[in-house]
Amino acid sequence: MFDLGQTLQGQYQLQQQLGRTIAGRQTWLATDLATQTKELVILKLLVFSTELHWDDLKLFEREAQVLQNLNHPKIPRYRDYFLVEQQPGTSLSWWGLVQDYIPGSTLQELLEQGKRFSEQELRTITKEILLLLIYLHQLNPPVLHRDIKPSNLIQGQDQSIYLVDFGAVQDRTTVTGLTFTVVGTIGYTPMEQFWGRAVPASDLYALGATLIYLLTGVAPAELPQNNLRIRFRDRTNLSSKFGSWIEKLIQPDLEQRFADACTALKALEQEQELSSQMTRSKKNPGVYCIRPSIVVTKRSAEELEIHKFEEPVDYESQLIWIFFWFLLAGLPSIFGGIGISIFFWLLWVLFSSCSLPDLIARKISLLRGEKRGAFIRFDAKKRRFEFSSRWFRYSESGSDLIANIRSIYVSQYSDLVVIGSGNAIRIDGWHVIIRTDRRHRLHWHLNEEECAWLVNEIQTWLNHYWY
Repeated sequence: MFDLGQTLQGQYQLQQQLGRTIAGRQTWLATDLATQTKELVILKLLVFSTELHWDDLKLFEREAQVLQNLNHPKIPRYRDYFLVEQQPGTSLSWWGLVQDYIPGSTLQELLEQGKRFSEQELRTITKEILLLLIYLHQLNPPVLHRDIKPSNLIQGQDQSIYLVDFGAVQDRTTVTGLTFTVVGTIGYTPMEQFWGRAVPASDLYALGATLIYLLTGVAPAELPQNNLRIRFRDRTNLSSKFGSWIEKLIQPDLEQRFADACTALKALEQEQELSSQMTRSKKNPGVYCIRPSIVVTKRSAEELEIHKFEEPVDYESQLIWIFFWFLLAGLPSIFGGIGISIFFWLLWVLFSSCSLPDLIARKISLLRGEKRGAFIRFDAKKRRFEFSSRWFRYSESGSDLIANIRSIYVSQYSDLVVIGSGNAIRIDGWHVIIRTDRRHRLHWHLNEEECAWLVNEIQTWLNHYWY
């Protein structure tokens, strides 16, 4: 019907036939002779014949109309659309649609070439596709691709992902009454789309099926199912969280799927951030945040544990000061009553910050390898959390059910501290409150920023593993 080297419209010279999807429909790589550098373009042709259905023509025209209104760097740019009433030498009419050519390989071609994608590569690809879907779905009216699959995703020479082939596209304003055209690819199409009720979450289902194909190398339609759910986890070494995220994409029940691409992307980014934090904690005994003494010592699906270790103390310097004050023990005998007052005031100042028993206790703890300070631990198996502070002359502890937690927040406090004979000073600070049936206070001697970090660490773990 069309020959290599043939020029259409006096402008587009056919170079290579790329595919034939349905009867009377062809895709060619062509040269745009009207451009100065003879740019390569993609030319899609639809020939009107006895095998052509009117629905095919409607979809082809709709593709051209939608593409004219799209403006995204990862979607091939619309160039031209034309109709020729009669092909030379025949009585057939045909239509042509011209788009930019994206050099690269489809994900389907990469799979067939033996490419295997790592989880990190898949995460990158997934984010790029979600951003494309966010752009399409947020248009007014929303645009649904309805045929997301590996052969319609090109990895360009810049390693970016491009979305092509809008032949099944649906402009939501075109849906009227009960008349619809069933489009899509078996294995990638959710049930609601077969009934002509495609929604943004329908493209998410196709994305999930695409990821499963990239993971397993097996087409989704060829994988076993359980209650209409594609079973794939036993064929991969995927992390638990990412696998669960994909499973939510391919839920047969529309209400159990992510509602839209924005929600799916946010959930993926939160899961990835938590995974990276857990990876860092495995490489290092703790995840150090804000200052070195505050450490996440355990983080898993079963347990979260955060410690605030005691700040380093210069023991030798403190002992030297104590020795110095003992040398001044003769001061009262020299200066009388005034000397006695000064002497005992100076001793109180020193010992109020670190008394001799405290210094001895600290030194013994250091030699034994003990760590003083505070901790909070959440145990999903026991369904409880417990916390404790072990400071000199001050301690607190508590325990409660995780299910009892109503809120966690940062609160400011103000205490009066009595010094001398009846004098008092006001000390302001910050602490974390865990509200259950009671009010648990984590008084860890933190500033406002550190308290906010502590609340975020706890709330993030609860959101992912408990609620």
